[in-house]
Amino acid sequence: MEEIIKNILQIDKEAIEKQERTKQVLEEKENQKKALLKKLKDDISLGMKQEIESAKLSAQNEIDKESEKIKSESSKKLEQLEARYKEISESLADDAFEIVIRSLEG
Repeated sequence: MEEIIKNILQIDKEAIEKQERTKQVLEEKENQKKALLKKLKDDISLGMKQEIESAKLSAQNEIDKESEKIKSESSKKLEQLEARYKEISESLADDAFEIVIRSLEG
């Protein structure tokens, strides 16, 4: 009977040890899982940051191109307007001169 009790206690002891080992393995696996999830999160975050920076750079390049285009068009338009203003000014001066001459003649 004493042998039976020893065997029962030994079985309980082994079961408890096995349960402890299983618990440790489970904790290790959970820690590995957490580490992998953190790495995945960091990788995704880095990828998103890189995509955002790339998009910002692309948008800034587009803005710069559009700005240069607008400046160029504005400069051309200004030149055209200045030329037209000069034409009109000269025409007005000529017309005014003719009016003065006619009024002096007549």
